Amino acid sequence: MMVISFACRAKALVLAFAVVVLSVNFAYAESAVESSRTKGKLPTPQHSVLKRFAGKWKGKGVLRSSGKTENEVVRCQLKSTLIFDSRFLYQDGKCSAVGRTVSFLITLAYDKIVQKYTGSWINSISLGIWNMDGEKDDRNLTFTVVHDDPDNRKKIKSTVNMSWIDNNQYRLVMTSADVETGQNFERSNIVFQRK
Repeated sequence: MMVISFACRAKALVLAFAVVVLSVNFAYAESAVESSRTKGKLPTPQHSVLKRFAGKWKGKGVLRSSGKTENEVVRCQLKSTLIFDSRFLYQDGKCSAVGRTVSFLITLAYDKIVQKYTGSWINSISLGIWNMDGEKDDRNLTFTVVHDDPDNRKKIKSTVNMSWIDNNQYRLVMTSADVETGQNFERSNIVFQRK
């Protein structure tokens, strides 16, 4: 009787030990999975660049629709919000020039996989999504954009440069290739001031 009782206790102890080992391994695996999920979501030092653009902005400057047109005065309103654990900058804005108002939405991020800034831009006068690839140096965040020309719908390549003037002002300059001549021209030059 004592031998059976001891054997039962030994089996129970082995079973309890196995349950503890499995629980610890499961908890460790669950923690590793959660850690890898969280690690991908945490902002990097590159994301801090986007943080500088957060807030409400008003802009004033000039724009041209082609290399042959004259500059028009443009005024803009822009609200920039950090979203998804401060990994993305969401911008909702509107710019008005003589006879035309354009609304736009922009999302900017730092892509850790390709190690570049990236974004998308949609607006009320273009037909497609403008995809943006960018890089940063000391004072500038510069994007290359392939998009449709708002006036004739042909694909063109532009450069968008965002450069800091001081902590409360930055300049946005968009340079595009003229659809007819292929020559680069300054499509917009706008200074944004923090409200």
